Amino acid sequence: MRSFFTVALILTGQLAWADGFAITNFNNVKLDTSLFVDGTYESLVEKDQIIVACETCDDLSSVHLELGRSTDGTEGRFRSGETTIEKMRGICQERDPKCKLTRLDLGNAVGWITEYNLGATKGSTAILFQDGDLLTIRVLSDSRQRVDHNMSVTLRHVAPQIVEGK
Repeated sequence: MRSFFTVALILTGQLAWADGFAITNFNNVKLDTSLFVDGTYESLVEKDQIIVACETCDDLSSVHLELGRSTDGTEGRFRSGETTIEKMRGICQERDPKCKLTRLDLGNAVGWITEYNLGATKGSTAILFQDGDLLTIRVLSDSRQRVDHNMSVTLRHVAPQIVEGK
């Protein structure tokens, strides 16, 4: 009987650790579109995605957040160091020699952020993993400055709500 309680305590501790993101329903996210730069932004918020698009910009400036699951082992390989930032950067630069990839940590979530070009369009994608939960943030615009600002706003004001509940 004593071993049963020991196993139960160990499993309870593991379950408590594997909580994933604080918010798994984007309808609970507070979104202030006035923080995005160079235009008036409208948003569409659904349970597992948020789309923010500039209505007055001279291009298609947008921010897209998507909630998913990662079940292929990528998070574990990244956390263990088997998959390194250097490896990821190499893959990115094979596609676009100007690609920039850096590590991204937010609370207990880990991942990376890339900066790249798609023709005239500039882009940035942030990937965050936590206990199997996956948050993907894509920002696009013809302006690198707009992309960088809008990604920064999203990482400072939106992502912490999802990852940490703050």
